[in-house]
Amino acid sequence: NTPQTIYPTQNATFNGTLTAVNGYASSVNLSCGGIPPSTCTLNPTHATPTATYTLTAGGPVGDYNFTAHAVGTDGQAITHDAPVTLHVVDFSISTPTPNSLTVAQGGTSNASTFQVAAAGSFSGTVVLSCPSGLPAGAACAFSPASAVNPTAANPITVTLTVTAGSGTPAGGPSTVTLAANVAGASAAKTQTFTLTVTAPAPDFTLAITATPNST
Repeated sequence: NTPQTIYPTQNATFNGTLTAVNGYASSVNLSCGGIPPSTCTLNPTHATPTATYTLTAGGPVGDYNFTAHAVGTDGQAITHDAPVTLHVVDFSISTPTPNSLTVAQGGTSNASTFQVAAAGSFSGTVVLSCPSGLPAGAACAFSPASAVNPTAANPITVTLTVTAGSGTPAGGPSTVTLAANVAGASAAKTQTFTLTVTAPAPDFTLAITATPNST
């Protein structure tokens, strides 16, 4: 089950089989070969084929091409390698700028921008939301979309606004959480911004009712 893609806080488990050929019956020593990531272990480290083993690997962001390395205890020390590919990727969101938004009841706030960035061979979809802190009747809006696909070479700039209903309670500033989620990641990446809701300014209207006019 190679290749695999994980995040820096995770470990990938690769499943392998050690198979006897032509009656081979000596014990085989198993280890990580090539240039493995910082975490790389095999279980078991000694086995007599036919047998199964697992390789567990993880580390910082990067692309790792290494091997499960097998050396027999026979007189010729027969050696074989099974190639393994591991992609460790990550993503991030920057602090919204400006970090304070104001919205009138029934209106739309000033705009704020932030970047959604990726690291390594990231190819996932980042889903944006405001999971906590919004007053009743308020909602976050994202442009170009609430789901974006950044790469390491092309971060995505997102514009954030907040809409408020006519019944949204006035007040603030309140702290709102901005979250970025990716399927398979250990946890969401979060930032915060503040939101103040204001009541509409006092106003009046002027109308003229058309009536017949004669001279």
